[in-house]
Amino acid sequence: MGIESKAAERVETSRSAYERMLLMVPGYRGYRGRDLIRDTDQLVRDAAALRLKQGLGALKETYKGMVNAGDAGFSEEVDSVVRILDRLHQSTLHAARGYTGRWDGAKILDAQLDRAVEFDSNVLASAQAIADDAVTLRAKPSRDGLVALRASIERLDRTFLERKQAILGLVELGSDAGGSP
Repeated sequence: MGIESKAAERVETSRSAYERMLLMVPGYRGYRGRDLIRDTDQLVRDAAALRLKQGLGALKETYKGMVNAGDAGFSEEVDSVVRILDRLHQSTLHAARGYTGRWDGAKILDAQLDRAVEFDSNVLASAQAIADDAVTLRAKPSRDGLVALRASIERLDRTFLERKQAILGLVELGSDAGGSP
């Protein structure tokens, strides 16, 4: 069972008897279904943000170790990647929930929400790979490892930009504009 399935199940089982009764009301089920997708989207992105935070911690430890060892040149490169990963972590943590308020100009359609959930499950795998690579780099620092890690972070960062544009209706998720999920 994937994390998106577990997240949907967690949201589903947290419903009160009152909410379950309301699901029987015509028209309410579709409205609540959209909320379930939004809640699931939030849980999956929270999990991705947690993995990025773990990678960020490992990368910061790598930086501190290099500074303490007096490796100034390489540590500056690591610090640069730390800043990029920190920004990505923050944008993941604070990304739009797949819904803007009732009166906001940008409304998120059901199809966009479905694509956002698919997108987020791919993001979760990328976030885990970034965290794993950061831990590996901490154990054995190398320029090649840092270059590969930076490329993965930048790729995920571009994907998040694509997600934001898709939610705003500017592009479709999964298009070739800025990377693929």
